[in-house]
Amino acid sequence: MNKRQKKKYTDRVYALVYDVTYESNGQHDIYRGSIVARGKAFHRCWSWMKKNDIFIPLFDDEPILAPDRFYSIGLTVTPTGARMASVRSWGERP
Repeated sequence: MNKRQKKKYTDRVYALVYDVTYESNGQHDIYRGSIVARGKAFHRCWSWMKKNDIFIPLFDDEPILAPDRFYSIGLTVTPTGARMASVRSWGERP
C-alpha cells in the first residue's frame, strides 16, 4: 500500500467519527458532517483503525455488521486522553 492509500484510509476513519463524549467534563459533541459506511467498507476501516492504533476499540470482539445498515464511529475520550471507539449503527443515513 502506498502513502496516498494509507492517508486515504486514515482520513476516512477520522471522517467516520459521528460523536465524541468527554468523560472528564461530560461534554458531548456531534459532528453532522461525518460520513457513514455500509458493512463491508466499514469493516475495512475498522480493521485499519485497529491495525494502525488510530483509536482504541472499546471491545476486543469484531463488530457484527448487517449489510442493510449504515455504520459510523462513536468516540469516548477518557480523562487520561485515551480515545475509545465504539460502533454506531443506523437504519438509514443520519
